[in-house]
Amino acid sequence: MGRPALLYGRDRDVSARFVGLAGLLFAATFVAQSPSRAFGVSVPFGLDFGSLFFFMIAAPTLAAFYNDGALVSLTLALGPALGFFVPMGHYGLTESAPSLLAAVGIGVTTAATMGMCGFLFGYVGRRLVDSYR
Repeated sequence: MGRPALLYGRDRDVSARFVGLAGLLFAATFVAQSPSRAFGVSVPFGLDFGSLFFFMIAAPTLAAFYNDGALVSLTLALGPALGFFVPMGHYGLTESAPSLLAAVGIGVTTAATMGMCGFLFGYVGRRLVDSYR
């Protein structure tokens, strides 16, 4: 496996599907976090940090296990992170709401951390499974 496979994944078509999944995760978390007046959709459960971090670690881990690709894992973590933090900055959902730029910065920072952790878990997990076969 060369550098491009480590960055983009072994199969480019699968990587493109995972990037599309990241877009869907962004849209779903954005709508779930936005106030009901914004889209006319009320999500009764919302999202908390636990479910956000689950999505931010599970999707990159599965993608790295299945196809490798560090940038794909970062994208999969970035989708839910931005979908969660951008509405906070845009709609001012909390008492001390961050600005939109600060919300994007928080989202990118958490996505980079969680995405790389997920990538490492999936990459190492795949190597361990391959070594026992």
